[in-house]
Order: sequence, then structure tokens, then C-alpha cells
Amino acid sequence: MTELLAAHEIDYIVLAGFLRLVSPALVEAYRDRIVNIHPALLPAYGGKGMYGDRVHRAVLAKGEKA
Repeated sequence: MTELLAAHEIDYIVLAGFLRLVSPALVEAYRDRIVNIHPALLPAYGGKGMYGDRVHRAVLAKGEKA
């Protein structure tokens, strides 16, 4: 993966809804250049099963406000 990203001159990686672990080699190659976004506050709405609309339903069920 690092070779492919380098070949395309990728400088930064943004993970949005990425449900897999990123390899240590990729993390090292892109140290301080990877951003992982989540649709709700962490750690309150993170962890196993908290992805997609499940996150949004949990936030709404708790009555959270922006």
C-alpha cells in the first residue's frame, strides 16, 4: 500500500468510516499525516458495533446536542 500511495504522490490519508486496522508500516510511513474521523464524540460513541447509522441513533437516543 505504501508503494501505491507514494507512486500517486499521496501526502495525507483521511480515514472516514474505515473499519479495519491500519498496518504499522502505513502508520510509520505516514506518521502525523493520517486523520481518522468519526461521526460522534469519542470515546462515548466508539467501539465495537459503533459505525454507520448506529452511531447516529445512539447519539440521538441520548439526546446529545451539538
